[in-house]
Amino acid sequence: MTDAARLEDRGIKLNIYGAVFFVALAFGFAFITHSYGVWLDGAYSAVDILISFLSLFVARLVMRPGDETYPFGYAMFEPLLVLFKGLLILAVLVWSGVTAVQQLASGGNPTAAALVVVYGLVASVGCFAVAFRIKRYADLTESDILSVDAKDWMIDGYLSLGIAAAFVIAVAVEQTDYAAFSPYVDPLVVLAMVLGTLIIPIQIIRQSWFELTQRSIDQEDRDDQHALAQEVLEPYGAPEFRLRSVWQGRELYIHIYVLLPASGRHPLADLTAQDKVRRELAQKFLELAPAVSMDVVFTADRDLADGPQRVARY
Repeated sequence: MTDAARLEDRGIKLNIYGAVFFVALAFGFAFITHSYGVWLDGAYSAVDILISFLSLFVARLVMRPGDETYPFGYAMFEPLLVLFKGLLILAVLVWSGVTAVQQLASGGNPTAAALVVVYGLVASVGCFAVAFRIKRYADLTESDILSVDAKDWMIDGYLSLGIAAAFVIAVAVEQTDYAAFSPYVDPLVVLAMVLGTLIIPIQIIRQSWFELTQRSIDQEDRDDQHALAQEVLEPYGAPEFRLRSVWQGRELYIHIYVLLPASGRHPLADLTAQDKVRRELAQKFLELAPAVSMDVVFTADRDLADGPQRVARY
């Protein structure tokens, strides 16, 4: 196992241990306080536990080279896992939002507000601490899985802090003539949490879907890749080239088509030079991705250089 793989494994295990602790903390306080806001906070962490166990398997799987079963490797399992996680979070948020609306319509949800404040403060500090540690592992390993986990812990920390702030207001309201409105705080907090975080699973689903369906990368990323390829090809006469690439998790799949003159008079007309350029390009692109799968095609036919040729009998 490489150093990066060991660090990723350590980060995933930290995510699991942290999630187990905070799920127990949240569900325990939810039972005592009868707060659906605290329950939602715990449910968010429970999703992390499920996905983290799967992540331990997937993190090792994506490191395998291609074989007879998966000739292009196992990188697609990483965005597939992230997509599953996004869908689970979205389902939890939608269910919680529906429940909150129902509670608002039926008179609210009485809770032990002071205890909810204690929970929110303890949970937010703990979540932020775990988030910063996992973010460190993610930066060192360039792991999409850990990067998403770190964001989730930050979100969970802000949710817990928001719960504490909202229930401070509930405690204050209970001491006034408006105490009858205090039960509405819990469903309002849940609704605010849902609306405030709904964009997160949608973004996760969108990005992982793009990777799974091999949709084109953004223009900035494409420009960076063109610049790297140009840097390698410049000393060889700067031939015209076409570049196409897609991301799948942490792995970059890239095709480069280099157009050479039909006369064969070019430094890259030599097979030895072509192989050298292939090695240089692959090494150079490791500046952008921790893993690169690359094909470099040299051709004198402009139609072939313009892209992969698709033929059909219909």
